[in-house]
Amino acid sequence: MTTSLDSVRLKLVRAEEHFKAILEMLRRFSVGQCELIPEENRQTHMGVLRVHLTKPPQQLPLVIADFLYGVRSALDHLVWQLVLANPPNTPSGKTAFPICSSPENFKKAKKRHRLDGVSASATTLIESLQPYHGRDQTLLTLSALHERDKHQTLNLVTGVASDTFIDWTSGDTSLLKMFIGGEEICDGAIFGDVGIPLDDPALLEFLGNESLASFRQRYMKMKAQGQAAIFVAFGSSATEDLERFRVETVLQKILKLVRDNVVPTFEPFFD
Repeated sequence: MTTSLDSVRLKLVRAEEHFKAILEMLRRFSVGQCELIPEENRQTHMGVLRVHLTKPPQQLPLVIADFLYGVRSALDHLVWQLVLANPPNTPSGKTAFPICSSPENFKKAKKRHRLDGVSASATTLIESLQPYHGRDQTLLTLSALHERDKHQTLNLVTGVASDTFIDWTSGDTSLLKMFIGGEEICDGAIFGDVGIPLDDPALLEFLGNESLASFRQRYMKMKAQGQAAIFVAFGSSATEDLERFRVETVLQKILKLVRDNVVPTFEPFFD
């Protein structure tokens, strides 16, 4: 039986097409709305401003999932072909490329027959590519995102990198225009991480004849909205440093590692 890396490369070509589609979706989504919505914590009576940013396109997680499936499948196709290249062995339904966080987990993967039929030299190469050797964690990122997508929708968070313009208004009157430079603002975060004590009597000396109840009412009606240069990131909370989890950055690293580093390592087995 003829063996080759053709199916592996075709999977990666398709993944690259998904990646280009993702970049185009992100390009069209590069500017969005930014609102600061007043909230009051009923327990502490602190007033805060919650950041609300334009949500990512609904199709984006689906296309990202297709990308992740393609790259992960390419690795499994690679091991399948390695078994075929080592006759008389044949692959099974358990054949797969293990991605492990520790040597112990790699041993467990072998016991689960992931590499049955792979030659000793190819197995050694696969083991050398595992993230626990101190190299970057890109393969673990691929595995984690792919596994998460199999059970739930990928969590994408909108963030702001720069160029945020906010117009503070009351009714039809513009009170203040604000420009925020390179500060990162995340959807769902508290703007400025500082609250206003809405029931603090000390406020009265700054309010003149206005009561605390009137100030609270006026605060909750305040509007702050504008536009911002935005990006989309993988994240689970509004407090993470989302810049380093930007979708395009993470996916590009995954594609480059598998296409340009992992797969070429095994070309000698198919000469």
